[in-house]
Amino acid sequence: MAASVFYLFGDHALWRGYPSHRVVFLYPSGTLPRGSPPDGDGFPFLLVDRLGSRLPAGSVFSDSLRGFLLPSPATLPPGGSGYRRCTVLPQCRLYPPYPGVLLDLPGATIMRSPYLFPILVIGCSLLFQDLSSHLYRQFDLTKKRLHSLSESTVKLLKKFDSEPLTARIFLDESDVDRSRAEGLIRLYRKALPTLRYEFVSPTKNPLQVQEYGIDRNGMVLWEWRGKQVRTTGFSEEVFTSGLRKLVDPRTYSCYALKGHGEKDPEKDFPFLKQRLEEENYILRVLSLEEEGEIPRDAELIFWIGPKEPLLEKEAALLETYLISGGRMVICLDPLVAAASGTSGSFFSTLGIVLDSRVVVDTRSQLFRGDFFFATATRYHTHIITRGLNKVTVFPLARPLSITPKRLDPKRVEVELYPLAETSETAWAESDKDSLRSAAPRFDPAFDLKGPLVLAVAGELQKLEPTLTQKGGRFVLFGDSDFLTDRYVKIGNNLDLFLNAVAWTVEREEGIALRPKDPLHHPIILSRSETLLIGIFVMGVVPGCWVLLGVYHIRRSRRSHAVSQ
Repeated sequence: MAASVFYLFGDHALWRGYPSHRVVFLYPSGTLPRGSPPDGDGFPFLLVDRLGSRLPAGSVFSDSLRGFLLPSPATLPPGGSGYRRCTVLPQCRLYPPYPGVLLDLPGATIMRSPYLFPILVIGCSLLFQDLSSHLYRQFDLTKKRLHSLSESTVKLLKKFDSEPLTARIFLDESDVDRSRAEGLIRLYRKALPTLRYEFVSPTKNPLQVQEYGIDRNGMVLWEWRGKQVRTTGFSEEVFTSGLRKLVDPRTYSCYALKGHGEKDPEKDFPFLKQRLEEENYILRVLSLEEEGEIPRDAELIFWIGPKEPLLEKEAALLETYLISGGRMVICLDPLVAAASGTSGSFFSTLGIVLDSRVVVDTRSQLFRGDFFFATATRYHTHIITRGLNKVTVFPLARPLSITPKRLDPKRVEVELYPLAETSETAWAESDKDSLRSAAPRFDPAFDLKGPLVLAVAGELQKLEPTLTQKGGRFVLFGDSDFLTDRYVKIGNNLDLFLNAVAWTVEREEGIALRPKDPLHHPIILSRSETLLIGIFVMGVVPGCWVLLGVYHIRRSRRSHAVSQ
């Protein structure tokens, strides 16, 4: 179908109630009047630019409709002045002149009424708000899934499918936490459709508050299979901790050794202690020198950050404890005497050599400027490291060497599994004096080239079938500072440690990725990535602006020369 030819009259500025818009008239090519067009004849059409301003006389449609109407070469028709000819595409349909004039195109409609568009916008907004309140849908586009439930929570909720779970949230409607509580409980409802919840106002329902034993605003009462758990606060960690106590009320008795300069759980890593308690690990302090034995209820022993070695009697107690099925999690710092003497012999018996050198990692300057932040970027295949895909930071670490061996004559074999290691750019520095320098250098004669193992898991297996008791498990880290409040929230630090704890006590459901802190998002880049970003920001972007400016200047000069 051939394109119809219309003439555009560009001098008429007013038409029927649209004094603030530019008005033009379209006439078929055979009916073009001479002089000014009579009011009401032809096809009136409002012509404004993108910002709603009037277009100058003589403008063509392509300036305003961006190619919907293609202009042909401008000509002056016989007997007329101030006219331009435009080609109207065949697929365009011009409606008669009435309020709400539309120009229809395939896949697009341009409204020309000053009232219809605002009405449609308001109506669509109200409809969208109504649908969103009844049909709750959420899409989490954040990289770390900050607005989604963590893997550990989803795994836990699957255990409530057998019977309905009920949550009563005691919170006033005007409380500032109301919206956050609603959003969080909806996430749990989405993962567990059988979850039933209700909001109870303590002000309006004092009898229910008294009936359920609620003593403060902001508490949540969880009920399942006749059991009740109360939680305070509105975060995924709090909710999941309460649900874990419903499905698995068992607690694990844990002891932290003292008497060798170890880190104090209350002072040195209070956040980690809180997280352990939320996952049903009850932590106490134990002095082997004072007690002379390991308590019978000790399901897990922590030895974190000692400065002095074990005594012979203490080492013997721990070795017997592991062989008889005990569990240990150990964190040893470099540059301390804790790894020497009896302690060194104890770990050597388990097949682990404690290297006295310090890990130097060139990537560590991305954190605080020195080279002694060991970064574990590689994880070996193990249930502890399942799902870990971010860096683990060890502020000051020692490398670990493993040599699997058999404990004769005790008929016990030790299976060792490396968990995390550095990249090839790291090395173990032997020169203590160079540690004080700003940039230590690798010496192949004395230093050990990476990758270096920073965490090891071990399992003691009985070789004779008559020994029915299970062997012990332990996990050893070459640093303890990564557990302090300053570093434990970085990368996979918390997940790696808590997964190690869950593995030692054979608690499979406790091995998962946990909720992340939305306020803590360190960006960790390699040296090559940092270099590329610097080149792009300092070189490519300014260069593009310079080239664009040169092009604009040359084009302006060329246009000026042509006009002259």
